[in-house]
Amino acid sequence: MSETQARQFVGLVRERAKGKIESPILETLLLFKPDYEKRPEREFLDGYKYKYTTNGKGKAKGVAFSIEIPKTWAAKEGNRPNIVQKFVSENGRGFELLLVLIGEIPLQLGEIITEKDVAETLNPDDIKDFLPDGSKYINSGKLTLENLPGFWVQFKINMSRLRYSVGMEGVMYVIFYKNKMIQIQGQVMTSVNGKPMDRGGLRKYEKLFDLMANSFVIANLYK
Repeated sequence: MSETQARQFVGLVRERAKGKIESPILETLLLFKPDYEKRPEREFLDGYKYKYTTNGKGKAKGVAFSIEIPKTWAAKEGNRPNIVQKFVSENGRGFELLLVLIGEIPLQLGEIITEKDVAETLNPDDIKDFLPDGSKYINSGKLTLENLPGFWVQFKINMSRLRYSVGMEGVMYVIFYKNKMIQIQGQVMTSVNGKPMDRGGLRKYEKLFDLMANSFVIANLYK
């Protein structure tokens, strides 16, 4: 090893000692940190996160936004029309998801969704209309994000595809911006073919989902 290479190596070791580790080594190390496995929100709170941004083109339907995501959650293309982006735990190989969806609402020119409108929908019968088909309503309430009115709802769902059935628990955060309905949806897989997965369920990931949803920012909101 030359003197130059030796200095580069020492510099690299010092940077790693400070926590400055390049990808994908950092993400791999974070996956195996016991505290983060027990409390997923700690990774986010300790600053191991990145910012996903979009300029509003394509599926974002004109809504330019950003959202912060844990380092170990990989961004992947959504496979449905309204899914702007999805994020998957364990560097894209996990069983927990965060989805960002944007749909259009047929409002009249100048019409907006108000807190009163949201309050009138906060009953199980009306909230169910916002949930995926076959979902079981658990709980819901009002929220404000980016000074926009909205609500949150927890649900369970069983889905079948080919020879498999999958159980999931989820929480959905919904806000209304102009003629758009923005959904941030956290999902945790809980069973496969009726066999529990013992990954902690929504209870384990709820705080992390709250943190990610709270980091959502609409660019040029007041312009």
